[in-house]
Amino acid sequence: MSGFKIEPLEDGTCSIVEYEGEEKELVIPDVIDNMRVTKIGDGAFYCRPELTSVTLPDSIISIGSLAFYYCGSLTSIFLPESLVYIEEDAFECCPFLSVYVRVSSWARYAAINREGGWTMGRHLIDASSGEEVTEVILPDSLEYIGENAFACCSSLVSVSIPDSVEHIAFRAFYYCRGLTSVRGGGGVTSIGDAAFAYCPSLVSISFPAGLTWIGMSAFCGCKSLTSVTIPSGVSHIHDYAFYGCSSLSSIEIPEGVKGIGLCAFYGCASLISLFVPDGVTCIGDYAFRGCTSLTSVTLPGTIVEMDPLAFEDCPCLRSIQFPEHMDEWEDPIDDFEDEEE
Repeated sequence: MSGFKIEPLEDGTCSIVEYEGEEKELVIPDVIDNMRVTKIGDGAFYCRPELTSVTLPDSIISIGSLAFYYCGSLTSIFLPESLVYIEEDAFECCPFLSVYVRVSSWARYAAINREGGWTMGRHLIDASSGEEVTEVILPDSLEYIGENAFACCSSLVSVSIPDSVEHIAFRAFYYCRGLTSVRGGGGVTSIGDAAFAYCPSLVSISFPAGLTWIGMSAFCGCKSLTSVTIPSGVSHIHDYAFYGCSSLSSIEIPEGVKGIGLCAFYGCASLISLFVPDGVTCIGDYAFRGCTSLTSVTLPGTIVEMDPLAFEDCPCLRSIQFPEHMDEWEDPIDDFEDEEE
């Protein structure tokens, strides 16, 4: 078909690798040269300022990295239900773009406004009513929620994640200021760095049993989050994971955890007591600094490394149960008492 350069794929379908036409409102066909179009390749529509809208066929499974990079006039793109992957920076530098996801099983369309390459969804728009969407139910075909997918979507209140999703990527729901609940996601095994960082209205989240990875700063700044139960498959609570979760009053750490990272619970001012289970060998620098309501801590005999300032600025802390081999560890309680004198 005129204007499209394609590349055959191993499964007998093809990928669009370049477009040389001049259409402003482009409708991409589902078949080119007798091959079904399943992929938009990396950089396929790189720097095409004349494009104003693009409609993809129901055959598309993936959109490659930088596929529509710097399409500065692009205002709308319609994505099919068949879509499984959107690679990194696919719509970078499309400042006026709204992405409409038309899924036959949904009662609504969702639109995600982008600005400067980040998903700056100040408004999620129901295409049928023109009203803001506060709830998004992701389709069952989805396997991966990509980087910055819903970052800064301020109107978003709740998200339902299907069990087909295994990974929530870097900053996927970063700074969703109105987000209060995340449901589903029973198949998620990893939550990327800063995936839910600075979601100040998020009150609760249920981690699936199969979760093995909570990334750095994953819930940093979620100041309304009240309780967290970490699944047994998680081996490390990474740096800044729950930094600044000032309403967090309850945390259950399973025996499978081996390490608690730098500033992991820094500033969790509502946390009252802490039980660190057997198996934890390392507690990082300032891990519980600024937990101003913390009164008691129980440490396991497996601890071999802990920062002397792990519990700094915890003025209510009066009881720490140490394992025998840590008798000579610098006790922050003594420091507090010295300051009071």
